[in-house]
Parts: sequence; structure tokens; C-alpha cells
Amino acid sequence: MIRKKEQMANSGNHPPKLVNGKPAKPAKDYLLGLIRKTAAAFSVGLTEETQAVYLEYLSGYSADKLEYAINRTIQEWTEAHKMPTPNFILTRCIEYSSRRSEALDRPDKPPDWDPRFAKELLAAVREANPGRKVRQG
Repeated sequence: MIRKKEQMANSGNHPPKLVNGKPAKPAKDYLLGLIRKTAAAFSVGLTEETQAVYLEYLSGYSADKLEYAINRTIQEWTEAHKMPTPNFILTRCIEYSSRRSEALDRPDKPPDWDPRFAKELLAAVREANPGRKVRQG
């Protein structure tokens, strides 16, 4: 049953849903779409071999991290007609992780703040509102 949920969560060209309370890894087609979006933004053609390299390096990250990283890469990459290196994109994935942890450690939270409850609540809100983007923070 879990396998079917994972397959359903990772099918198509849309961000994956939560699987067992954690962000699912993006589907190959979805990740390829992000890679091609980046290439298109810089007017770069990619061979299948090059796409495979990017897939290998980026496939271990969640869709949220990858979307953030790709959007930041498109905003920040300054070399026209050159594809950003996988490391450049991965650096932005790591940046996304540190930004989220900083948001959870904000000093304006009440003293009885429970981050586990907040994550569970956010997951429940996202599940109750499929198709709508629910922001954290």
C-alpha cells in the first residue's frame, strides 16, 4: 500500500506530496522538467547524458528544495548561454534547508511553542488543501 502511495505521489509533472509525513523525492519527469526549465532560461541545449548527470546530483533532494534552488539559480546565475553547475544548484538546496531551520528558531514564538505540533498542523493543512500552496512561517 505504501508503494502505491509513493508512486502516486511521484507521478506526473507536479511536485510530490507527503509520503509517511515526509516530502517525497520528486519524480524523474518532474526533476527533468526543472532541469530543462533552467536550461531554457539560459538558452542552453542539454544532451541526454548531461541531463542524466544533473538527475544523479539533484535526485536526492525534495521538490521544495529543488524548486527554491532552481528559482534562485535562475535569478542569480550571470553567465548567459551557460548551464549552471550542479554544485551551484546544490548550494541553493542547502541554503533552503538553513533558511527553514532559521525560521523555526525565530525569537518571536511563544514560550510553549512546539515545533512538532507546528509541522503536524502544517502537514494536515496541506493535506486538507490539495493543489493549494500553503506557506510556512
